[in-house]
Amino acid sequence: MIEALASGTFTHEEIAALKRDFADAYRDAPVLITGADGFLGSHLTDALVELGADVHITVRPKAHRQLHHLEHQRGRLTLHWCDLTDRLAVDQAVRALTNAERPVYVFNFAAFSHVGYSWHLPQAVFNANVSATLNLLQSLVDHRIELACFDQVGTSEEYGNAHGLHHGDDLDEVVFTETSPLDPQSIYGTSKVAQDFLARNFHAAYGLPVIVVRMFNHFGPRQSLEFITGEIIRQASQSERIVLGDLRPRRDFTFFVDGIRAHLALAAHGKAGEVYTYGNGRSITMKDWAQLIIDLGEQAGHWSARTLLSDTDRFRPGDSEVLALRVDATKVRDAVGWEPTVTWEAGLRRTIDYVNNARIPH
Repeated sequence: MIEALASGTFTHEEIAALKRDFADAYRDAPVLITGADGFLGSHLTDALVELGADVHITVRPKAHRQLHHLEHQRGRLTLHWCDLTDRLAVDQAVRALTNAERPVYVFNFAAFSHVGYSWHLPQAVFNANVSATLNLLQSLVDHRIELACFDQVGTSEEYGNAHGLHHGDDLDEVVFTETSPLDPQSIYGTSKVAQDFLARNFHAAYGLPVIVVRMFNHFGPRQSLEFITGEIIRQASQSERIVLGDLRPRRDFTFFVDGIRAHLALAAHGKAGEVYTYGNGRSITMKDWAQLIIDLGEQAGHWSARTLLSDTDRFRPGDSEVLALRVDATKVRDAVGWEPTVTWEAGLRRTIDYVNNARIPH
């Protein structure tokens, strides 16, 4: 196993467990991963390469032609420089799968995924999330690619707020399942609902074996420091004061290792046409999440005591804040036996160590 896997991603023990659980399903299987050089996409790519899959990845073209997280895998996969909003480029990548000897697994991780930025770049978000997904689905149909599974990656942001929910309510009692109403509160969330329904449209119309997998918040090594966990670590590494937005909302966090296990299990054993949603099953306020990170970093000697502040200029616009997200993952557990295995504390320790030791620009 490439030594880079042991730093910032799966441990040797975790790779061994993945091989035990998934090697039979994915060994020699053709796989296409979009958004492969991002946070979760790169971890999934590492996992599938180690499982012996025939891995194809799409990555947005870059002037320097360097991969951000997957340079160590270049010789073990097929790389397609592909902007998914460019239909001709998508067709070129998909044509590489026309001679596959087995049905193809597609994991559609490509997305513009930052809620806050989606308010500033709404057209770019819809192009990157909706138009790109439509291009991919249509190309797979037009080229008659036989699929084992099309895993459309969804998000808890599709749910928005439970009906009638307000600050002051018991937010920890808010729980979402696959059948909960969708009420996105951001441009990003709305674009993901569109992806969700596009994929299911193609299942109904063309029989594509689609599953929609709505993920609750993830964290771990390789995640952009612009997301909440990395933002807290970055600020704690630089300053005695940590300034965030609204500290009251609650989120349900899952470490990346458990997220990748869920996607591998559901793509291999889930039922076509179904929606699945997973997460840790517990929620925590942003204030307590930040304090947990501060305490763990202090215990590890990365920083000393830190002061946590809230700045209203960092709040989401208007009434668009999603107050509480927590999942009931019973359907996933019953379907594939998935349970989260990495505690918040263990996952955060690994994430803090990675950010502070990997020479990531702050």
